[in-house]
Parts: sequence; structure tokens; C-alpha cells
Amino acid sequence: MDENTVKLMIDDMKEEAERRRKELEESQKELEESQKELEESQKELEESQKELEESQKELEETDRKLGEKTLEAEALSQRLDEKDRELEKQRIENEKLRKLLGER
Repeated sequence: MDENTVKLMIDDMKEEAERRRKELEESQKELEESQKELEESQKELEESQKELEESQKELEETDRKLGEKTLEAEALSQRLDEKDRELEKQRIENEKLRKLLGER
């Protein structure tokens, strides 16, 4: 091989090395960008998880309150039923008294 051929080969090798270096730098930049996107996605996921946990707590609290209100409503309904029965007994007693008073 002559000197020019060797120089051309060396130049080709340098160009190839430079091209690969640039590709590597570009890949590194893409990797860094992907890492940043991944970190942002992770933060968003953590925020969403916190919001979900807060919503779950609110839902549990609402469910607990609803349960309490349901129990209160059932107790009121039972008291109303008792009052209705008492009023019905009283009405019957009143009718009996009216009949007795009417017979005299």
C-alpha cells in the first residue's frame, strides 16, 4: 500500500469514528430526554396516586357518614312506626270512649 492509500484509510476511519461519536452523543441526549420524561411521568404518577388516596379517604368518610345517616333514618322510622301504633291504639280507645259516652 502506498502512503496515499493509508492516509485515505486513516481519514475514512477517522470519519467513521466521528460519525459513531456523534451517533453516541445523540443517543446519549435521547437517553437523557427519555430519563427526564420518565421522571416527570413518575412524578405525575405519584401525584395521581396521592389524589387517588385522598379520593379514597373522602369516599370512605362519605360512606361512613352515609352509614350513620342510614342508621339514624332507620331509628327514626322505627320511632315513627311506634308512634303510629300508639296513635292507632289511642284512636281505638277514643272510639270506645265515644261509644260508651254515646250510650249514656
